Amino acid sequence: MQVDPLGIKTASKPLPSSDHVRSFLKSRAHLETTLERSSALKTIYGMRQELAGLWERSNDSREQLFARLQDWCHRAEASGVAQLAGILQGAIALERV
Repeated sequence: MQVDPLGIKTASKPLPSSDHVRSFLKSRAHLETTLERSSALKTIYGMRQELAGLWERSNDSREQLFARLQDWCHRAEASGVAQLAGILQGAIALERV
C-alpha cells in the first residue's frame, strides 16, 4: 500500500485498465465456450488445474502429496481421456528411471 500526500491509502500497483479487463473477460468467455464444446478438453483442463493445485500445498507432508497424486492418477486413468493416459504413461516412465 502507498499513501498519497493527503494520507489516503492507494494500491501499490496501478489498477488494470478497462481494456485489460475487457480482454481478460473476453478470453475467459472464450475459454468457457471452448470447454463447453468438448467434454474431453474440459476434463483435461479441470484435471490440470487440480494437479497444479496439488503442488501449491507446500505444507502437506510427502505422504499426503503422494496420496493425493495417486488419487489424481486413478481419476485421470478412469476418465478415459487418451491425453491424460499419455501423461500417466510418461510419469510411470520417469518413475522407473
